[in-house]
Amino acid sequence: MAGRSGGESFSLERDILSNPGTLVHSRESWRVSRAADVVTRSIKENEGYRFNFERMEAFSPDLGEALQRLKMLPLGAGRRILLLTEGESISRDGVGKIRSYLRSAPPTSSLVIFAADLKKGSLLMKLMSAEGRVIELGDLPKNKYPSFIRDAFVDRGKNVSAQVIRYMLDCLGYDPAAISSAIERIALCHEDKKDIGLEDVIDLIPVSIEHNVFELIDQIASGNLGLSLKILEAMLNRSISQSAEEEMVARIVHLIVRQFRMLLRYRSMRSQRVGDKEFMEMAGLRYGFQMDRLKEQSRRFSEDQLITIMGKLLDMDIAMKSTAMSPRCSLELLLHDICGISATGAHAC
Repeated sequence: MAGRSGGESFSLERDILSNPGTLVHSRESWRVSRAADVVTRSIKENEGYRFNFERMEAFSPDLGEALQRLKMLPLGAGRRILLLTEGESISRDGVGKIRSYLRSAPPTSSLVIFAADLKKGSLLMKLMSAEGRVIELGDLPKNKYPSFIRDAFVDRGKNVSAQVIRYMLDCLGYDPAAISSAIERIALCHEDKKDIGLEDVIDLIPVSIEHNVFELIDQIASGNLGLSLKILEAMLNRSISQSAEEEMVARIVHLIVRQFRMLLRYRSMRSQRVGDKEFMEMAGLRYGFQMDRLKEQSRRFSEDQLITIMGKLLDMDIAMKSTAMSPRCSLELLLHDICGISATGAHAC
């Protein structure tokens, strides 16, 4: 009996414990590992199951003995459960032992096997398709990623803000493996911290300069000088020499000017009733999320604020070319000025 479940939406009671044997598999090892941990946690939270529960690798030399214990009557009124991980590594002999168990499994026991990248023609797949239940974890829907990220942090004893979740998705895209790796890195670097904010992850997630400028302008628009300077520092600290830092400052200023010019242009063209699709074509924006981010940023500035900021950017360009002040210092002072403008008129739209 075969089945399919998108995401991790299978039911422990309905899909696993109602069968003597269940195979849960996916192409992605992180999905399988995550699902095994979710099932393990659910079982341990149930008093009727946790005293009759075992978990081991499918290639363990103790598999035969564990399958024999699985056939014994459970303690109390519970159910005996054996969870096997790394099912893709099971031997031919191990598959034979599972076949023997399935053919004489009592109604009070359940075997659940988790396997990654399992071939359709493998012995285990053929056996479970014929004599057990097969659940394939489908691709995680995009609208499930925020809860996936939040739950992964909760599993590590941490709370994460919506701002961090959005930043991770913006930087890493809908790449589960990259997201899982980043979560692990963040958790390790902040072992003693329970609440994780944007300032805690900026230095730990690889990201393009272009994206960091988007995030920098978001913080400028909120008047958040401290986090704006932290984002700037993270970008400039990649430089390996003074000349490289000056080149980086010039590039950042260019991207800031381009973004504020686009914001001013959008507000001006919106007053002329130009549609989003037409603006995207004129501005060279290829993706809908770019337009959504631009619209969100534009709501945080009035047209007068944007004109004032463009004047500040021009003043900085002149100062960088005509004074001895370091480019980095000039850019930091510019952020002070722009955050001040944003803070004094944050509600003007």
